[in-house]
Amino acid sequence: MSDGVLIPLLLTLKVAGWATLLALVTGVAAGFVLARSRFVGRETLDAVLTLPMVLPPTVLGYYLLVLVGRKGVLGQWLDETFGITLIFTWQGAVIAAAIVAFPLVFKGARAAFESVDTNLEKAARSLGYGELKVFLRVTAPLAWHGILAGAMLAFARAMGEFGATLMVAGSLPGRTQTLSIAIYEAVAAGEDHTAHFLVLVSSILCALAIAATLEVTGFRLTSFSGLLAFGFVYVAGLVGWHGLKRYRTIMREAERLSEQSTCKGCRTYAAFSIIAANPRISVRCRKCAHEWTMH
Repeated sequence: MSDGVLIPLLLTLKVAGWATLLALVTGVAAGFVLARSRFVGRETLDAVLTLPMVLPPTVLGYYLLVLVGRKGVLGQWLDETFGITLIFTWQGAVIAAAIVAFPLVFKGARAAFESVDTNLEKAARSLGYGELKVFLRVTAPLAWHGILAGAMLAFARAMGEFGATLMVAGSLPGRTQTLSIAIYEAVAAGEDHTAHFLVLVSSILCALAIAATLEVTGFRLTSFSGLLAFGFVYVAGLVGWHGLKRYRTIMREAERLSEQSTCKGCRTYAAFSIIAANPRISVRCRKCAHEWTMH
């Protein structure tokens, strides 16, 4: 395995591992508080904490830049007080991946805690157990299936994080270039064999995470269902890879066609072909009557 594959893979596992740990601690704490507390605005807070699951990754990346950037509210204070800079570092990638993966742990933990019979906790308190001991000896053992399933899904989500990580940490080979970013860079550079192998590695890791989650949640994973899960993830990865490859081809062809003529109309058509991503487009410029076809 070459360094171009091994280094992004190890960095991805490192970032995903720390991000999962961070999401696990904060997600379990938040899930326990919302499952056991009753206060005004509880469901509103639940919706806010779930937002990273549905917001576009670029929006999350922008929020993080505003928060932890060098001129951000928190980032400037960290830089001036402790000399800590999170932008373009693997630690910044961890924070971005943790925020994206947080709702998966949070929702799973809350559902698991709400399924625990509170009478068992009351019985433990009546025996003299403190709150921490009740949590460790009663609540957590009964809810660990849901928590662990959420953690595994969070790990898989953190491995595949792209948008927010790219905006916060960039794409620095060996430092912040994770597996998903490496796939994008390989496709953009025309290194199709590298991209294909990275897609295969990423698909295998995601399929293993899904299989482990199904086992933990109690679903019986047969060889057929495992093969089906892997096939689905692999096909999805290939579709994404070919989509990026096609996008790169369109970009290069449109740039070449745009350079053939100084006519503003031709350049407009070339720009339109990028936006439309039409696999085959043939147009005639109304200004210079130049006709060109993009394959």
